Amino acid sequence: MKTQNWAISFRERFALALLSTTAAIVMSVSSAIAQTAEVNTQVNVRANPSPTAAIRATLPVGTRGTIIDRRGNWVYLVVGRVEGWVYAPYITEASSGGSSGDRQSATINASDVNVRSNPNSNAAIRATLPQGTGVTIIDRSGNWSYVVAGRVEGWVFSQYLTVNSGGSSGGQIAITNVADVNVRSQPDPYAAIRATLPQGTGVTITDRSGNWSYVVVAGGRGEGWVFSRYLTVGVGGDGTGGGLITPGSVP
Repeated sequence: MKTQNWAISFRERFALALLSTTAAIVMSVSSAIAQTAEVNTQVNVRANPSPTAAIRATLPVGTRGTIIDRRGNWVYLVVGRVEGWVYAPYITEASSGGSSGDRQSATINASDVNVRSNPNSNAAIRATLPQGTGVTIIDRSGNWSYVVAGRVEGWVFSQYLTVNSGGSSGGQIAITNVADVNVRSQPDPYAAIRATLPQGTGVTITDRSGNWSYVVVAGGRGEGWVFSRYLTVGVGGDGTGGGLITPGSVP
């Protein structure tokens, strides 16, 4: 009888120890997730946490991404569709609770607005956005705003941005996850179709109504209501999406 009691007690203690260890691991992993960072030295993105691993991409100074894992002196960084291992000393992590978490959706209000690598009018130009392009503001520095529009991101002079109303529901980057997604004038499957988006088109969600999302297509090529099921939130498109096509059969 004593042996049986001891066995039960041992199992209980083992279960508690296992539970405690699991909780510690979860807390450790959670602290690494959703940590934003900025490249401070041009850096290679590699397939594995090793200086000899295959290079997937090279990120310029000022590029921002999200850290989702760590391994020694390496971090796993996600930047749009580019992801992989980056040497940690080449990035600067954002402090928790900073303004970078207060995202706002906005629209380019002037023609041919330059997106730059740094908040400086002499910094390298990464891209030029046409008037009407929907973007998400993720940081500010003086008169400059750091914006994301599909796979394009960088610093824009804030004067050329009009912040959209719509509260916390706006400003989410998403991508169409099926082919021939109709963009409609109202959140209704019978509303007029403004355009149809191919799979992989990057958009910015600026409002919601029931099962529908109001989106601004990357590149300023259209906006309207899309059935939310056909969007994958948190993934940026390539900023082109292959262009608009004729109306399809998707609501």
